[in-house]
Amino acid sequence: MKKLISALFTIFIITFSASVSVSAAVAMPDDIIYIGEITGAEVNAGKDAIIIEYNFGGVSGEVALEVSINGSEYVSAGRYLPGETITYPVGESASYQFKLYGVSGEYKTLEKTSSVVNYVKPFDTPVLTAVGSSGAVSLTWTNIDGATSYDLYRGTSKNGNYEIIILGYVLSYEDTGRTNEQPYYYKIQAVSADNTSLISEPVQALPTEGHFGAYEYGENAATITIIDKSNDTVLSETVFLQGTVDRDGTLELSVNGVYEEVPLADGNFDVSFDLQPGRNAVSLYFEEEGIGYVTRKTFNFVYLTDYDMVVDASYSDGDTDVPTFTTVQEAIDEVPADNDEPVIIFIKNGLYEDRVVVDKPNVSLIGEDSESTIIYAVNNTALAGAIGGDMTERNVMKVEASAENFTAENFTVANTFEYTNGANQQADALAVFADKAIFVNLKLLSYQNTLLADSAGEGTIARQYFYKCYITGNLDVIYGRGTALFEDCEIKARYTSYRADGNYTAARTDLTTPYGFVFYDCRFTKEEGIADSSYYLARPWGADASAIFINSFVDSHINQQGYSDMSSNSYKNARFSESFIYGPGFVVNNDRPLINNEEAMTTLHEIFDVSSDSSDFNYDEILDDMYPPLAAPDIAIIWLVLPAIDQTEAEPGAVVIEEDPYDVIQCEMGETASLPTPVRDGYTFGGWYLDDYYTEGPVYELTPSPDDSYINNSLVQENQTFYVYVILAKFTEDTEDNNDNNNNNNNNNTNTNINLEDYAVYPTNTNNTPSDPSDTETFTSKSGITSTLIVTEDGVTVEAGVNKSGSVNSESTAKAVKKAAEIAKANGETSITVTIPAGAAGLSASTVKKLIEAADGMEITLELTSGDGAAGSISLPINAGSGQILTSLYFNTKRTEQIENYVANNWNTAVYGSFETAQKGGWGAVATIKVSLDKLGFEAQDGEKLYALIYDTKAKKWYEVPAEIIGTEVVIKTKRTGIITIVTDSVK
Repeated sequence: MKKLISALFTIFIITFSASVSVSAAVAMPDDIIYIGEITGAEVNAGKDAIIIEYNFGGVSGEVALEVSINGSEYVSAGRYLPGETITYPVGESASYQFKLYGVSGEYKTLEKTSSVVNYVKPFDTPVLTAVGSSGAVSLTWTNIDGATSYDLYRGTSKNGNYEIIILGYVLSYEDTGRTNEQPYYYKIQAVSADNTSLISEPVQALPTEGHFGAYEYGENAATITIIDKSNDTVLSETVFLQGTVDRDGTLELSVNGVYEEVPLADGNFDVSFDLQPGRNAVSLYFEEEGIGYVTRKTFNFVYLTDYDMVVDASYSDGDTDVPTFTTVQEAIDEVPADNDEPVIIFIKNGLYEDRVVVDKPNVSLIGEDSESTIIYAVNNTALAGAIGGDMTERNVMKVEASAENFTAENFTVANTFEYTNGANQQADALAVFADKAIFVNLKLLSYQNTLLADSAGEGTIARQYFYKCYITGNLDVIYGRGTALFEDCEIKARYTSYRADGNYTAARTDLTTPYGFVFYDCRFTKEEGIADSSYYLARPWGADASAIFINSFVDSHINQQGYSDMSSNSYKNARFSESFIYGPGFVVNNDRPLINNEEAMTTLHEIFDVSSDSSDFNYDEILDDMYPPLAAPDIAIIWLVLPAIDQTEAEPGAVVIEEDPYDVIQCEMGETASLPTPVRDGYTFGGWYLDDYYTEGPVYELTPSPDDSYINNSLVQENQTFYVYVILAKFTEDTEDNNDNNNNNNNNNTNTNINLEDYAVYPTNTNNTPSDPSDTETFTSKSGITSTLIVTEDGVTVEAGVNKSGSVNSESTAKAVKKAAEIAKANGETSITVTIPAGAAGLSASTVKKLIEAADGMEITLELTSGDGAAGSISLPINAGSGQILTSLYFNTKRTEQIENYVANNWNTAVYGSFETAQKGGWGAVATIKVSLDKLGFEAQDGEKLYALIYDTKAKKWYEVPAEIIGTEVVIKTKRTGIITIVTDSVK
């Protein structure tokens, strides 16, 4: 045994000696990591770890961490690469101290020790609940043991600034005085003298009076059934609608903003009306008796007066006035590849089994009717073996990137692939890759992946506009990386026995693309058989998917979560949001982010201002110019001049014209026309018979001699107020021939050479009786918003009504403006004023357009009385050319300090009250802005050079745009979108 021990000992010694011998032979590396100093050891913001910071030298090896808890022995806590952040997780409250040193193989450097970190475990975070009601938000939260008070924070933007609204030990709070339809965000923190909880994640709430839309859809809506109607596209001006309504109430027809009640006989209606050349906005509004629900049904009638090609499925060879083809593709193939002028292809009603590929620019396809002009095919490329198929080829119609400025209207595209819920069921109706593409009243029918709204490739922006379209499908109905605006569209979930759930959208928006899919005034509806909570509004095909839903109806099949994940992409990280969504499928929770009205309107203004090139996409202008009417033949003129007569000269029985002063007396070629009778003796009129007339307004017989007169002693009493009218029309270019004709027919007419510009088109109040200064009249929209007309000695003013969302109500304001224009003209005035009340968010482009149309040639001055924009006024130039009318206006109250700082650093003058303009995203339409000189905060001399300082909200930079004094107004013309501040050149 002693020998064995001796042997073992000897071996140990030898082994140890060998080890010493090796160590002595190897030097410590020169570049081993060494710790210079531990510069910090602090609890992180999340209060779940301690962050250790240090400086070091060397590059070889690792950094070793040891920890002592409550003074215990140090134990290893991991190794880290040089410079790597050291995060030590903590749990219970304790004191912690750390050692750091460098290690490389068997070697280590000197240890460095941190200061002691006393960690206190935070309170549990209170669970906060927020529920909105009218003008208020009710907040409750869970009690936390040990907390002595709670700090409650409120903000108006999820990631913006928050303010503390209460401090104290309560478990609920009623936040009153809130603005309806403005989302609010709340956070809470539990507090004591020596501890706190983490601040909770934001919880959103929406104060609301009930959150109803202007129109009723879904189960509560009336059923308006169209039994028969004219085609959507017609070649003559008169169209008709026949149908039924399933309940009692009143039916109203709107044609281009002009309303008339439609008689109902046992629920049946039959109405005809005239169109204007081009596109016509037509709607039926049914208000249910005793309830007030308003159901709306829209139509898209086009009075087509000219086109370049015809597609007719029943055509056989023969002479035609325009080139005619039997398939759509044949017509497209005839368009030159470098086509630079609009080519309008009219597709007659019929079934076209045809896969259509559009690869030429500036092509417009217009069908005869959205229900009866049908392009269809069975196309699912997965049947050829590819998984899912080629998404660029599995469609019925494809619009290539080369087909810029493409438009399609009034027809159906259907992929008739039989959906069986098997694998690879994608079968698109339409795939569009082109920029600046427009689709109006198109019906897109399929199941999975109905519409691919895409671009030419990653990082490329393609803008597409869908208006009054009907799109149906059951899974990822709309998908792709395009920037697409859907306005007044219906997107319907399609039922089959194989599948009754799905997602409406699957965006793959690039991170560098500001906007993906935007839905405005749309309806998300369902077919019978679709269950409640079975559909989601969106899921992210790409991690940065963007989809925004504004002022849209969602039915009960929308899941309360709103959105779902897709593959590894979380809907919580996508760019999904909503603003004023209503209907059974609407709910407020943290899964469905809300944006406020200002953010929503900014989206609509900016969505198509995303292209880096110089081309602009103003779809309003494109739509207006899409189908230009045929050139009208020369029109000759009928005009008459009546001498003004003072009331004192009027004799009992003397009568002047009392017909509508806005009707120009004209008649068909070869007919005659005259003033309505009776006419006061001694009146003369010239140009009273010409060969070429158009009918417009009442037609009267013209007597054979200009000296004839009419007297009716029974119609005028002594001192009765009466008017003298001057009725004029403009001369045609062919004035020389017409004047010859005038002279031939009116040799004795002394007024044939009168300059028509010397006479007004307005009636003259012959006794100059002023209007009653207390005259007011109210006009109410279908949604109950009221605008007020006020007539005073100083003129005619309309106080605009404001929607719950803060925008100016177009319907009631346009009605008031129309009446105001009639009164102003009757009083010999040339302009009316529309005041925008404080608190209004602004006017949309469509509202401005409606006001201009309602003004009927009168100039409108918008008086800004909202926030920091209160100091100015804007005059809309009614007679400006295309692209010059201010297309949209909204106010800004948040950037005053920014303006003041800029002016203080660059100019020596006071800031003029500012307002913000927008060209629907700055599409390049030139805004002509006029501001009265008396609104300026300084005196400016006629001819003096002024500047408008504009902070461009997209470019985020300042521009100094020249302004000009013309008469009593400052005139600014700019393409910029931003805040306007006027300064004078003399003080720069």
